[in-house]
Amino acid sequence: MTFALQTARLRLEACSAEFAQAACSDRRRAEGLCGLRLHPQWPEPDTLQALASYARVLAKVPRLRGFGIWTLAYEGEVVGDAGFKGPPRMGEIELGYGIVPALRGRGLATEAAAALCAWAISQGVRAIHARCEADNVSSLRVLSKLGMRACGGGRYVLEASVNPALHPAT
Repeated sequence: MTFALQTARLRLEACSAEFAQAACSDRRRAEGLCGLRLHPQWPEPDTLQALASYARVLAKVPRLRGFGIWTLAYEGEVVGDAGFKGPPRMGEIELGYGIVPALRGRGLATEAAAALCAWAISQGVRAIHARCEADNVSSLRVLSKLGMRACGGGRYVLEASVNPALHPAT
């Protein structure tokens, strides 16, 4: 299974248990593990909680790597994270993403999310879900660019068969 992806501007890497734990408590060690600087605004508080939980899960079940948090590196620095809220269930998975405030509005979240959707589809995922508040215009724009459709209650879905652009090249 591939744990690193490269896009035009980003390097995405699925967090290991060791990195996730270090990112919560020892920035210098985390930087050494990934070979990158950590942006001063990363991780954000909600990401810290998710990293701690993900580190515990991966320590027990290493095969779940990739179905959690991926770091997003831009110009040699971790500037955000994206990933999935657990492994696929019945061929479906939930996507989440975030970029540090200083770098929002540059299309980085869209670029990362598209790469991860393609990766998930290559792993056999048939549908990718996301949640978004109605007033989160930036995130709604990301979901729209991915080809997701609203399905009510702030939920969006992308079915693998709907957007061939997200299918990895064979």
